[in-house]
Amino acid sequence: MRYGILASGGAPSGGALPIVVGLVFAVGIAYLLTHFVVDRLQRRFLFISGSEYVLLGLALGPLVPAIPAFQETASLGPIISLGAGWIGLVYGAAFFLRGKTPDPDVIRVAIIETIGTGVLVAGASYALLTRGAWFFRSAHANIMQSSWAFGPETLPVYSYKDALLASLLLGCASAARSGSASSLIKARYQTESKTLAFLSDTAKISDVLAILVFGLLFCVFHTGTNNIGRPTVWSDWFLLTQALGVGLGLLFGLFLGRDADPHAHNGFLALVGIIAIASGAAFYLQLSALLVNLMLGFVLVNTSSSARTLTANIGSSIRPLRLILLIFAGALFTPVPVATTVILVVALFVTRLIAKFVTGWFATIGLPVRRDIARGLLAQGDVALAMALSLSFAFDNPLIDVIYTVIIINSLINELIAPRILRGLIIDAGELQDDVRISQLTSG
Repeated sequence: MRYGILASGGAPSGGALPIVVGLVFAVGIAYLLTHFVVDRLQRRFLFISGSEYVLLGLALGPLVPAIPAFQETASLGPIISLGAGWIGLVYGAAFFLRGKTPDPDVIRVAIIETIGTGVLVAGASYALLTRGAWFFRSAHANIMQSSWAFGPETLPVYSYKDALLASLLLGCASAARSGSASSLIKARYQTESKTLAFLSDTAKISDVLAILVFGLLFCVFHTGTNNIGRPTVWSDWFLLTQALGVGLGLLFGLFLGRDADPHAHNGFLALVGIIAIASGAAFYLQLSALLVNLMLGFVLVNTSSSARTLTANIGSSIRPLRLILLIFAGALFTPVPVATTVILVVALFVTRLIAKFVTGWFATIGLPVRRDIARGLLAQGDVALAMALSLSFAFDNPLIDVIYTVIIINSLINELIAPRILRGLIIDAGELQDDVRISQLTSG
């Protein structure tokens, strides 16, 4: 992925310090405004928005290359990898299995819904990218004659291999879920809804499955080199991914279990260092930092007595981390073909919506779960965002810039609409009686 907007200008390197201070100041102001203003608006009107941070990233994008450390795209890779690894560890650490019996209904719904959504979205995307070339040409011609066009633009021709990779990446991002809508509903209504708990449990499994397939794509379509003296196949890279995650988890689990105090700052810093090492190794080997740290977090939390508290502390920092990733998502934006992007954004949103309702209905057959459970499956946040940022540095594919933009836009749209749709589900399930009564009084 090229810098695009990031390469469009910037102050000389001698003025890097004022620019760094300005960036920190702008991010700080944005965070404070969001914390004290946007949070209240989100609870009042039930929406989740990250678009303000993406727009901030777009505005700050031209300043980033003026910082000497960020003058090349590759220099941002380790930072993005660290952020993705952080998210991967949080989701891996969520699976604390000791003394717990998995709910078979949760597992069934999560597996069917996740795999079904990924397959349907990937299949539809592949068909559109390979068989719908005439549609792209027609839309491209119309857009280029309208006021929507910005600058010269040619409609690219994508190979079947490029289309396959792009479709699979879209499938993984679409299968990923988010608990942000459930958290917002809980914060506003102070409810202990069984439906919300069920959705939260299925979301954890869905995200793990999506990350596993996403990490596998890094192995199958691996573009790095090796120094082992023989050609490598995808299974070599997959085994190496497992060895990194499990090996580092066991190694650092022994360290944390013996020396780290879960309530001390040194324990937290040690865990941050572990994430940095694992993410750096994954970036160097061009593997998925999401998957490596997912396995690392799973092993840590199930082998170390202190890791569970430490990873809970790491998890509490996921919100400011998401803020930073959203800003980078805007700053790393590259201008893309308008026609292709618009068509894919609409197609992905509609296909994911249909896939969620079809697979959700099918997965709940014979279960004591509402058949319209898909109304609570729409939120799409941290994992999809981390996937988009990760792939922007991993693959040499002409479609990557387009896929990156499509995933970010769809994630923001789904996060925006998910809370209200989920609230409707909880009301219909009879778990928000006060809200129903208020609605009736208002309508009367």
